[in-house]
Amino acid sequence: MLRSKAKAVAVRALQRRRKYFLDGLTVEVVRPMDNSAFCMHCKRLRITSDGKIKPCLLRNDNLVPLCEDEDCIAEKLMYAMQIRKPFYMPAANKGGY
Repeated sequence: MLRSKAKAVAVRALQRRRKYFLDGLTVEVVRPMDNSAFCMHCKRLRITSDGKIKPCLLRNDNLVPLCEDEDCIAEKLMYAMQIRKPFYMPAANKGGY
């Protein structure tokens, strides 16, 4: 539907995400389930609604609980980055990220 109504469509090179340009509106669709490039190049951490750091959008086995102390939060963020492994990795990179 977006494609048929868009005045233009662009594709981001890094993660092959499509951007649809409508009347005064830009819609960008993120489909991590069907887009291995999105997963391989992701550099984000997310926070869940129940206060956990989520290093990978498609994984639930590496959640890191947050704390309230600023130093503790910094440590937890660093730890989350250390244990971060993308859900999708090419066979040649399975040993490490």
